[in-house]
Amino acid sequence: MAKKMVAISLVLVMVLCMVACSNEDGGKGGLSGKYMLQSMSYEGMTVTSSQLAEMGMGDAYLEFRDDGTAVMYFEGESEELKVDQNAKTLTDTSGEAVSYKLDGKTVTISQDGMELVFQKG
Repeated sequence: MAKKMVAISLVLVMVLCMVACSNEDGGKGGLSGKYMLQSMSYEGMTVTSSQLAEMGMGDAYLEFRDDGTAVMYFEGESEELKVDQNAKTLTDTSGEAVSYKLDGKTVTISQDGMELVFQKG
C-alpha cells in the first residue's frame, strides 16, 4: 500500500512539473498571438518601430491563430494567411508563400531583399 501511494505521488509530481514547464499557450510551440512590427529592412536601409509610428504605420502586426491561420495588418489593409508550421511558411489567398523564422518571441519574414521583424507583445 505504501509503495502504491509513493508511486501515485511521483506521478502527480511529474504531471505538475510537465504543466509548470509547458509553454504559456499549452505547449503549442508559442506561435499563437499578436506580433507587432518592429522593423523593416530593404537594401541595407532599416526603418525602426518608432520611425514607422512617425510615418503612421505603427499599428502594423502579424497575428497567429490557433486554427492554423494568421492575419497580417499593414497600412489599413489586412491579409489572411495560412500557416504551415512544419515548412515555416505563410501562404496568402493567391497561393504565394513566404518563409518565416521564429526565434523566441520574434518572427522574421524575408523575401525579395525585404525583411520584416515582428515582436510578440
